[in-house]
Formats: sequence, C-alpha cells, structure tokens
Amino acid sequence: MGEFMKNDIKLKKYMRFLRLFVKGVVNNIDRELNPEVFVVKFNKNVRDYEFQLLPEYHETNIDYKFHSNLDLRKFIEKDEHLKHYNTIFSNYDFEKEKISFYSNPSILDNSVFLIRISIDKNIYNRHAILKKIKYSSFLEINMIEMIKEINIVNDTLSDEKNFTALDYKEIIRKAAKLFISECLGMNMLNDIYNQINNISSIYYESNTSKGKIVFTSGNFIYNKHPNIEKILMLKERVLLKNKRLVRKLLEICNNDVSLLSDGKYVYGICRLIGNYNDELEDIFIVEYLDVYSWQLLYSNKKLFKVDYEKVYLPQNKITYSEFKRRVSELFKGLSSEKIGKLYSVMIEAVKQKHGTMIIISKNARSETERLKNQAFRVEENEITPLVVKEITSIDGAVLIDTDCKCYGIGVILDGMASNNGNTARGARYNSAIRYVETIKNKENFSDCLAVVISEDGYVDLISKYTIDIMGGIFNESKG
Repeated sequence: MGEFMKNDIKLKKYMRFLRLFVKGVVNNIDRELNPEVFVVKFNKNVRDYEFQLLPEYHETNIDYKFHSNLDLRKFIEKDEHLKHYNTIFSNYDFEKEKISFYSNPSILDNSVFLIRISIDKNIYNRHAILKKIKYSSFLEINMIEMIKEINIVNDTLSDEKNFTALDYKEIIRKAAKLFISECLGMNMLNDIYNQINNISSIYYESNTSKGKIVFTSGNFIYNKHPNIEKILMLKERVLLKNKRLVRKLLEICNNDVSLLSDGKYVYGICRLIGNYNDELEDIFIVEYLDVYSWQLLYSNKKLFKVDYEKVYLPQNKITYSEFKRRVSELFKGLSSEKIGKLYSVMIEAVKQKHGTMIIISKNARSETERLKNQAFRVEENEITPLVVKEITSIDGAVLIDTDCKCYGIGVILDGMASNNGNTARGARYNSAIRYVETIKNKENFSDCLAVVISEDGYVDLISKYTIDIMGGIFNESKG
C-alpha cells in the first residue's frame, strides 16, 4: 500500500473522531452551526506539492499543484500553506457564508496536513454579544480552545501509542473558566469559575442556592453606577471564596435584590435600575438556579449555563430543518405535511415549564399496549398543539405515531442500563437513552424518535442514529 494511501486511512479515522468531537462542542452551544470538518493535505513529491482534501467528495477538492523546493519544515515555517488554502477556499466560504478555523500545520510522513472547521457565518455572528472584552461570545472562546487542543493532538498523530483523546466536555468547561474570568476581569489564578460553582453546592437550612450576584468593577463599588442602586453595604466585606458566608447572604436576595461583588469580595446588596447601555459591558450577573446549577448573564442574555459538570448554552427550541432531518432519516418518505404537524406539536411541548418527553413511533399503538401497566392508554386520536400542554403536564412520556395520533400519556419507559447515559443529565434524558438503545435492534420497534425537553426548553432528539458512539469511534481510530 502506498505511503499516501496509508496516511489517508489514518487521517480519515482521525477525521471521523474529530467530527464527533467538534459536533459535541458546537451542539452544546448552537445546533444550527452545522460544522464541517476536513483534513487539508499538501503532499510532497520530488519537485512539487499537491493539494488534497479529505473526504474527497467536497466540491473544493480540485486539482491543485504547485512547484516548491521547500522541504516540509520550511514549508510550515514560511507559512506557505496560508496562501494556498486561501486561494482554494476563500470563494467557497464567501459564497456559502461560512467562517472557517484552521489548526496549525503538522507533518505526517511526506505530507503537511491541517484541520479545517467551517461553520455558518451568520449563526456565528449572531452569538457576538460582547465588543470590549477579548472574546465576543462563549462560542468564540470554544472555537479557539478547540483548535488549540487539536493542534496538540495533530503533532502526536504519527505515533498512535501517544495519541491523545479529546474530551469535548472538558474543552467546554475550560472555555467557560477562561470566558468568565475575562468577563469579570479576573486573573485565571483567581479561579472565579470554581468559586462561583462552589457556592451553588451549599444548602442553607435545607434550601438550595437561589438568587443573583451582580459583578462590576471595584470603581463602581465605591462610586456611583447609573444602573446600580446600593441598598445595604456591609461594614466588613466577605471574600467570595468563603462559600458558606456568601451562600448565607444569598438568602437575602430575591428577584429584585442581588449581592454586589467585584469578583473578589461581596460588599453588600443592590438593585439594578434604569435602562442599561449594552455597549458598557461593565455589569455581569451570575444567577443561581439549584444545586450546582447557575448561569452567567449579560444584559438579560445567557452567556452559558452550568448543570453539575455539564456546561452549555440553553437553546430555546430546535430548528425545523434539524427536526426534519432527524425525522426523515428515521421515517423514510414521510411527507412534509406530516413532519410539519409533528414539529408544531414539539414546539408547543417546549413551552411545558417542567419539561416533558414525546416518543414518535410507527409502533406507538403496540408499544402503548406493551407498556399498558405503566401508562395511561387513550382512545386513538390525532393531537394538535392546542392539547399538548394538558397531555404533557404529568410525568412520563407521550406516545404518538407519525400521523400525530396519540395512544398513551404518562408512559414510563423501560430499557436496559446503557453506557451512553450521562450522569450530568436528568432522569428523563437517560430514560430516553435506555429506551432507544434497548429497542434499536428490535425489528418491530426500532423506528422511534425520543423528543426530550428539559425544564429550560433545551431539546434532545434521540434515535438509533443519534446515540453517542464517540467511544467506539475513538477506539477504532487507535486501531
């Protein structure tokens, strides 16, 4: 087997792993980004370099060859790759409205390769909330940190024994720590993220953490800010890292009253007043929601949310295009009219304050019959968005078929224990994972889509095609 062909097999396996890794990061921020991941190669021949793109089917994979006497190291040192991939991809990115991120180039035998990640430019710009600080959004810092980690792994690719696994959850947490430190003007050594997280872990008289902390610069602690009304200031400030005292002070807070901090100390309680000028970027808010659950806000915009070890950006609803894609891959030939009806039901279910779950299955009738001892069976009836709120108000799933006909409500799903569960997610999500994974290999029951809706409106679409297989892909990439 030729040298380039061996390299291609190795890089293709690596690319499959990277696609899952990148998707894991961006889907926790915005599922509309639709990332594309490619390996860009420059293969060295006797006197020439030849461009190659993996996978090969992309429209920019043109015949492109150029003469150069530079060896691989000099090719990288002189940034020769820059002008060539700009020539190849600039028009494509402009026409397709993409923004692209590139890893540093690395050497694999007789080739220079780098990783190209492209996402929707308009969606990316929609996240650009901040103008003054180093990072415009939580998305931007995640893209930067993701590329940094890929750079490290690229250099280990030639030695499979030293191949370093990439953990998308860890990348997001790292990005969150950097981002909140930048937003609050704190040095990373201050470890502001963990200080805030530790406060959320403390109960006070059996109550979980609730309330807000307003963060602003020390200048506004002692002087007036037009949007901060100081209600009561402490004679002795409290260190933010003193989690028990800060947690006790949070009991004073309500929707109107918050603690006031500069990121190092808590100085008292305050109230936000007036119309805030978004361009100032001098007030950030941490809102505590539950045990190990909190979110960073700026001008009523969520920058990111933390639930135990999971860090993400809540997404209020799922797009029609993504819903249609997931439904169509599972239920071949389903009409746009039927998909539209199912989507309308799902969007209405997102409004359910306590979250819910809908199972869409061609076998909804027989599955409801099978689970009748742990469900409320109902007379077959097509449901509309008007009744969704009522039938999703109790615990358990709603079972419907692809014609929107409902057969069961309050259904408690069964299923075997799964390695694809996530302890950072709730019982509803893990129940769906177990159910789908258990029936995916059963010929009569495999075609079902679990629509899991969390309390904050986050939607997961779980089917036999979407269950996380990252572990399997990574193991294959090492083989």
